[in-house]
Amino acid sequence: MQQRTEWGEMAVHDEVLATLAGVAASESYGVVGMASRRVGDGIAVLLHREHLARGVRVTEGQGEYEIDLFVIMGYGVRIGEVGKAIARNVSQTLRQAVGVAPRKVIVHVEGVRK
Repeated sequence: MQQRTEWGEMAVHDEVLATLAGVAASESYGVVGMASRRVGDGIAVLLHREHLARGVRVTEGQGEYEIDLFVIMGYGVRIGEVGKAIARNVSQTLRQAVGVAPRKVIVHVEGVRK
């Protein structure tokens, strides 16, 4: 993501955005952890804290960016409500960190665990 300010240009690498979004999502209520976005056989793999960015996809275009989150939620939570809270938390965290909120935050629930 690139942003022009009165002092010059700022570039934030996608990996930084993904890490910030992953940490914000994993700290949200109801989230057990992040899942690898490369789930080919239908089994969600819970990622360790140092690999949270692997559970996030950042898509850029025309000066804006979108975030896709791949999460594993706790059993018994209201998935819709938790998803909205995750999206709100991630958007707010990114707005505070880089000054620009994502255009869209999409939460993909890859699994449910106790």
